[in-house]
Amino acid sequence: MRYTIVGNAEAIAKAKEYGYEATDATSVPIFQAEKLAFQSQDGRGVIVPVFLSEKDLQESWERLRGRSSSVASKPSVTANSLSEVLSAMEGGAQDYTKLEFFPDLPALERARDMLQ
Repeated sequence: MRYTIVGNAEAIAKAKEYGYEATDATSVPIFQAEKLAFQSQDGRGVIVPVFLSEKDLQESWERLRGRSSSVASKPSVTANSLSEVLSAMEGGAQDYTKLEFFPDLPALERARDMLQ
């Protein structure tokens, strides 16, 4: 079985603001913020979130700011290609075990509806 993951047009447009260049119609941008990490709930240590929605990244940053006055008002955001990150993970050149992918809310709701 073969699947194609297709990027959201809104996410692609937002990613271009961060220098992202879509390589083809199925390109899926991902967003990361420098200095944004979470403590895992299961004892794995620090988790580096990778968002499929820039809006979700910004909301996570705002929650972090609400807990600490030393956090910058705006995050330093980078946009990359999901396929490039997955290829790098397959190659094993770096330790990607701390990355955790966060889909956007509509995707989670669609998945929930499909499972019911």
